[in-house]
Amino acid sequence: MNICKLCILIEILEAQTMLVLATQQLIGEYQKALYLNQFEKAKIIIKPKKQSNTIQILDNLLLTYTQNNNEIMFEKGYYKFCAQSSISSPDCYRVKLQILNLIVKFSSFSNCFKQFLFKSNQNILIQKKMNSKITQIRNENNNQLKVYKWDSFDRKLTKINIQVSINNNNLIILSFQDNILRKYLQDDSTNFEIFQNMEQIKYFEWQGEYEPNKKKIGKWKATWNGEVILDGGYYKNGLKLGLWEQPIKNYMSIAQVYEVGEYFNDQKTGTWKYIQNNKNIGGGVFNELGQKNQKWVELSDGFWDGSQIIYIGEYKNGNKVGRWDIEFRDDINTAFSLIGGGSYDDAGDELKLGNWVEIIENFGDFPYVKQNGVYKNGKKVGRWDIYWNWNGNQKKIGGGLYDDAGYGLKQGNWVEITDNFQYNSQVTYNGEYKNGQKACRWDIWLKCPYSNKLNEKIGGGQYDSAGYGLKQGDWVEILDNFYDAQLTYNGRYKNGKKIGIWNIQYRYRQSDPFYKIAGGSYDEIGNEIKFGDWFEISDNFQDSYVTCNGGYQYGKKVGRWNFMYEGDQIGGGFYDEENNGVKIGQWIELDQAFFGCKQVTYHGEYQNGRKVGKWNIFAWGQLIGGGLYDEEDDAIKIGQWIELDEAFSGDNQITFQGEYKNGRKVGRWNIYVGQYLIGGGSYHQNGDGLKLGDWIEISDGFQNSSQSTYNGKYKDGKKIGTWRKMRRDINKMQEGFITVEEIKYDN
Repeated sequence: MNICKLCILIEILEAQTMLVLATQQLIGEYQKALYLNQFEKAKIIIKPKKQSNTIQILDNLLLTYTQNNNEIMFEKGYYKFCAQSSISSPDCYRVKLQILNLIVKFSSFSNCFKQFLFKSNQNILIQKKMNSKITQIRNENNNQLKVYKWDSFDRKLTKINIQVSINNNNLIILSFQDNILRKYLQDDSTNFEIFQNMEQIKYFEWQGEYEPNKKKIGKWKATWNGEVILDGGYYKNGLKLGLWEQPIKNYMSIAQVYEVGEYFNDQKTGTWKYIQNNKNIGGGVFNELGQKNQKWVELSDGFWDGSQIIYIGEYKNGNKVGRWDIEFRDDINTAFSLIGGGSYDDAGDELKLGNWVEIIENFGDFPYVKQNGVYKNGKKVGRWDIYWNWNGNQKKIGGGLYDDAGYGLKQGNWVEITDNFQYNSQVTYNGEYKNGQKACRWDIWLKCPYSNKLNEKIGGGQYDSAGYGLKQGDWVEILDNFYDAQLTYNGRYKNGKKIGIWNIQYRYRQSDPFYKIAGGSYDEIGNEIKFGDWFEISDNFQDSYVTCNGGYQYGKKVGRWNFMYEGDQIGGGFYDEENNGVKIGQWIELDQAFFGCKQVTYHGEYQNGRKVGKWNIFAWGQLIGGGLYDEEDDAIKIGQWIELDEAFSGDNQITFQGEYKNGRKVGRWNIYVGQYLIGGGSYHQNGDGLKLGDWIEISDGFQNSSQSTYNGKYKDGKKIGTWRKMRRDINKMQEGFITVEEIKYDN
């Protein structure tokens, strides 16, 4: 009888061994499908039901073995089992070893399998996110992406809309004002690139090698405008492995922060740190499943030099628990100070509880505003107020009520603020919510401390009374940056869509009346499609005061379009008449930052929406630069070029002169101030766009009245040795540049 029990036990163990083998086979099938980019097949292989059943079986097995330890596994129980058996001691010993061996295997395999499922689900979610984003962009008529843009003239961060298009081969094209900014092939689902700001689109690039199957392999490094900024790390079979350095999501010239840590099979593990100016400013630990654990210091999504917001608290298996504090500083040389925070539940469900002071990132005079109130089971309840800090005083500027039932829905009267709320333009939206949706009348109010009209209603309109949050009837809306350019949009809505005639009105200051400067018509059906003649304002109207006019057909620009500045036509060209909305023929385009001190235009030819041949650059009507575009591929510069510095203006007439090969800078490039050579250096001839050898570079804020350069050496895109910061006094030009600082880099 005891022998039968033993046979049964061995039979059970063998059956459970088959389960392990079958599950290992399932993992192999999944990994093969993932390797071949057969994501639909992979999702079928790793079904939630299969996952939960297998995990449950493995956990039950481990629990059974643990419970049986008292009778079988421990020495006392083992000898008791053998004493009650008619089998020999060696047989019992064999059974013991077999059981112990399987327990170790099951325990290890269970943990590995859970880790595998966690990672596989992550991969599938990333792929689904990518597919969803691509589908959304392809299906929408208005394919736009909001990105940050640093305004070097006004020294502030703003958000702008760029255009995104994706073809059937997953070629992603990013454009702004009908000009292509960047084209790249999205062929790696685990590294779906979503650029956060204009500088990244223009300057940032990962450089490395691909296998024949298009998987990344070997060393990859991060480059920025020809300079290696980070060593990056290594790929193996398309997966990140070992130590890595990589920029934060919002990396740019005013947010030079990167993260460093280790990857194992493309999964973050161990300690990761955030580094700013060679100092550790945050980070934390990932567990073996790639989940954040223990204490963390995280950066806000919009982290930059002028608004450094961090979140400090604890993670438990990837979920926030306990107290989390929010701290802020606006200068790298000052300490962080507490500005908000609150608590999460300790169960690990990441539910906010009790009193919270939260931060709303802002792009006006203040880098943030506060909102405070109460959470219940992760939902806002009761009264929430919005405050800002002016001269050390907390001033309430908005707020309202959430439902007490715990659904997190706004109810009743609310006062909300704009993204660009600032002291000189305190714009608020006042109206009613029903079950979380705007309803009935909403008004737009302006308070400006420099005007006698301290409170002025400047716009507003009706939402549907049924609570669907749809605009209806006549509306007066405002431009996002209302103070910089006091513009309103006046027209009608039908079920949340613009219809009929819409006018754009403008006034220079608050004491002036509004007058019409632009406008046109939308279809009456409610598809929000423009048609007929339109007068529009430029994207940077607040600086340039440029308008444009032409015709629309089925929502696409057609025929002749002109640019107007101070009543004069200064540019324009033709869109094709076949309803493709692409530029054709000769064009005169305006610089993206065109304004009084930067009257720069570009003259050249389009073929089917592509720049081709010779393009010339004019400033104040004088030819100052230009070069050639390839006849076969749009936005690919070739041959000799003279380009303008981004901050080119009357006080900064910097130009760069050199050669392009297949869109990459090669060979010698010189830097000029007007007609005078001031710096420059060389790029690799192989076309990787990396700098090498001796360079003299200009400082970011270089102007005629403030001239600084950096002199040193590059090796494969990396600065090496000693670099000297040089400065020239505008009142002592004959003395030339003198050294004011030395900076040492690793060789």
